[in-house]
This record gives sequence, C-alpha cells and structure tokens, in this order.
Amino acid sequence: MDCTPVNYSELGFSRLFTDYLNENEEAHSFYNGRSPFQVGSFLKQAKARGIQSGVGREELSDLLMKFNAPFNPGEESIRNILALKDKDTFTVVTGQQLCLFGGPLYTLYKTVSAIALAKHLSEKTSLKVVPVFWLADEDHDFEEISFTNAFSKDHELIKAGIPSTAFEGHSAGRLQIDEHTEQAKSLLAEILGASSDQFKEVNKLISDWTPGAKWRTSFGRMMMKLFGSHGLVLAGSDDSGIKNALSPVLKKSIAEAAQIYDKLESQSSAVGDKYHVQAVVSESQFFWHDEKEGRVKIPFESGKCKLPGLTGSLSDIDASEYISEHGLWEKLSPNVFMRPVLQEYLLPNLAYIGGGAELAYHAQMKSLFAHFEMEMPLLLPRLGATVLDYGTKRVMKEAGFPFTDYKRPVRELQRDWVTEFAGYEVNETFEKWERELQKLFAEKEPYISDLDKSLGKSAKSTQVRIEHELESLRKKMIRSVKNREEVQMSRIRRIGNTLFPNGVLQEREVGFVFVIAAHGRVFSDSLVNIMAEEPFRFMKAHQIIEP
Repeated sequence: MDCTPVNYSELGFSRLFTDYLNENEEAHSFYNGRSPFQVGSFLKQAKARGIQSGVGREELSDLLMKFNAPFNPGEESIRNILALKDKDTFTVVTGQQLCLFGGPLYTLYKTVSAIALAKHLSEKTSLKVVPVFWLADEDHDFEEISFTNAFSKDHELIKAGIPSTAFEGHSAGRLQIDEHTEQAKSLLAEILGASSDQFKEVNKLISDWTPGAKWRTSFGRMMMKLFGSHGLVLAGSDDSGIKNALSPVLKKSIAEAAQIYDKLESQSSAVGDKYHVQAVVSESQFFWHDEKEGRVKIPFESGKCKLPGLTGSLSDIDASEYISEHGLWEKLSPNVFMRPVLQEYLLPNLAYIGGGAELAYHAQMKSLFAHFEMEMPLLLPRLGATVLDYGTKRVMKEAGFPFTDYKRPVRELQRDWVTEFAGYEVNETFEKWERELQKLFAEKEPYISDLDKSLGKSAKSTQVRIEHELESLRKKMIRSVKNREEVQMSRIRRIGNTLFPNGVLQEREVGFVFVIAAHGRVFSDSLVNIMAEEPFRFMKAHQIIEP
C-alpha cells in the first residue's frame, strides 16, 4: 500500500482547519493550548485528565461491557473495556452517525485513525490507550443515514438506500430495520455482482442488517466484525445506565442553560472575528425523546423551559429539578455542543478525532468545557484519503492532469485536454489568428479613416463581428475534436467521477463497503498498521492511497 500526501490547502479546506494543521498560534488559541501532534502533549493531557472528576472507572467498565454486549465484541475489545478500570488507561474517541451499511468512506477513516493513534500512543508511552467509536445513536436526521453509494462498472455512482418517510424524526438508535433494507442489499448485489467474490465479502459484513433488528445493533456488529480484532470499543449516550451516570452533567446543563448559552455565544463571537463559525448557537442545547413525535428540540427562551408533556414553562433550575425528581434523564438528548461534554465526563479521554467541521465547532466550545471544569480534549484531524486503483492511475497518466485538477468540472477538463494535450493546438491557433486580425485592422484603420471618417466605426464593428465568428468557429472545432476523441473524454469523465464524485472528495460520497468489496478487509488492517507508525504525518495531509 502506497500513500502520497496532498496539502489540504490545495483541496479548498477552511482557513481555520489549515491554520490548525500548521499549528498557527491564533488558531490554537481556541483550543486547549497543547500541540496535538506531539506525543508529549498526550502525557500532559493524561496527567491533567487523571485529576478530573467523572464517571468512576469500575462503573465505566461495567457500563461499557453492558453497552457492547449486543455487538458481539471479541476478546481484544473486552480486554480493552476491562483495562479501563486502571487509572493509567485512557481513550481516544471518534464517532459518526449510524449510516446504512456503514455509510461513506470517512467513517472507516475515522475509525482507522482512532485505532492507529491508540496503538501508537500505547507503544510510545507508558499509557494504555483504548480506541473508542462513539455511536451517534441519538441523531434523528434519517435522510442522511438511509443510504450508501457504490460505483457501477461504468464508474457511475449509484445510491443503495431506503425511504426515509417511515422513520422521520426518530433517533437512529431506537429504529428497527424494515424490509426495505433487503431491497437495498439487492441493489448493492446488482451493482457489485450477486455471485462475485466482492459481494460475498460485503454480504458477510452487513449480514446483521436484517428486518426486525435494531439499527444500532446492526451498525455496531458490522463495526465489530471489521475492527474488533483491533480492540475497538463502542460507546453512545442513548442508554439508560449511561444517561443515569451522566446525570450530574445533565442536571447542571439544564439548571445553567442561560449561562451555557452566553458562554457559547461569547466564544463563537471570538472565533467569528477571525474565522468562519461552523455551528449556530441556540438557547437550547437539548432535545427530548418523545414516543410519538420522535426527537424534538426543548424550547428554552429567556430563562424559561417548556418540557414536552407539561403545561406552562419552568425556570431552568425548576426544569432541572423536575427531570431529576422523576428520573427522566433518558429522555434528554444532547445537541452538537453538549455531546462532547458528555463524552469527556463519561470517558477518561485524551483526544477527539474528527473531520474539518468537527474541529471547527470544537473551537466554539473552549469556554463550555471550562464551565464544567473539564479539560478540553486534544483535537486531531481524521485521516483524509482518496483510493486510487491501478486502472484509474493508468488513465490519469494518459490524461495528463494532476489529482487536484479533478476538483474542477469534468467539462472544463475535457475542454482543456482538447486544447492542451490532444495535439490540435486549437487555442494557440485561434489566439494567433486574433492577434493577426487585430494587427491588420490597426494597420488599415488610418487608411479607412482618411478615406471617410464615418467608416472608422464601421471598420470596428466589422472587426468585432469577425472576432465573434472566430470564437464561434473555435468552439465548433473543440466540439469536433471532442467527438473524435470520445474515448479520452470518457476516461476523463471516469477519473473525475472516481476521485471527486458529485464534485466532492471521494471519501464523502463512496460507501466504505464498496472499498472493502474491491480490496478486502486487508485494506483497513493494512491502513491501521501503516498509519500507526506515524499517525500525525498521515493526519496532517490528505493521502492518495494505492492499495
């Protein structure tokens, strides 16, 4: 497996993200101040994290053992859960929505990043570090998780998904899979070839996605099949035992909702003075699980809270007491800002690994962690990568464009290939004609004006018409060359679809089961082992991977 780095600045990533990777002091001021790309920072983080209050080690291990039981964890995962009882064992966390069949490639890359970093730190320090994948089991945007994409033989991206209307509004962790999943499997089989070795490999991986099964259980079992041998531990917040363990933070969050809002607003404003603000801050940081309505936002306004099922509004403190008195912690569901806080309270965590957007909204949270007297975790970018198969690499060489050029629309690349690489020199020829035309009219303009001054404007008009006709002829010639070079045009279209499907990075559109189908489970295992040697180097640049 060969990996070639590409600078993120060449791929259009945000200035905050690229500044953070370059360890710009201004960018890092919005985080905890320690470099996330040095092993020593993790040792300091562990020391600071060790004196922070949170869920007790014995209780945490018991909670995670129960939480992971439905996912059929292997020996390595169980060993890691038990290891968390020890005060010198810590975690690195990543997470993602529970997408159908695992969702896009970046889910795989996030998991690989956490495992590789945990392995590296365990080998290079005296710490035991456990990789944790946080299941976003309380998210309720079903449209985002209801499909996966795979390439057809013609390198066209095809969606294998299920209708979202039946599940609208309900959190993913509470959903049950219906018969539509079998239809999605059938479409995946059609794309990959039902009798092919590729589909057989994928079918083993997604065999737990069956009607009647819980969505969370199916996702979790798939992750354990792929990463259990690396000791991956799964966690999530839609669990009664875990919610009760998190009750001190939840109670404080509701009782001090107005203070939390002010601090988020202030921090976000400071970020906004320098960079783009990723997430919108609202007065309410929580949702409510309603059996009929699904996951609904709890209205907070001017220090008053309206809990579903109650008439009238309560003060923040009274709402907190009411939830506590009736043991309704399981009803509460965190938003994008509160989820990291709950993770830090539950787990002895050193770092969170996420994409550019996640790193960006964490910049808005520095004062929030301080409010809860918590150490802000180190923030690291997940592995970003594009898989380049041999066939695509070969036709890329023939086309002549570098990887980053394929961010552009395919039609522009086809046009440029015709004019620059096809040997017809269309643009050069027409530019020469235009210069000659301009020279000719410039030379004859005095002669025409001397004969009749009124003919000067007519001459200029004639020149413009001829230039327009030449431009029209140039476009016709390019179309003609395109038609004659349709094979090459198809190749450029194939490369563009493969590297930047729908105009975005491959990792955001292509389902990771497609890559497992093409390259086997050895792909993820090899990636873990290679990245574990130098995780920070892999994290600081986008990688072109040649399996």
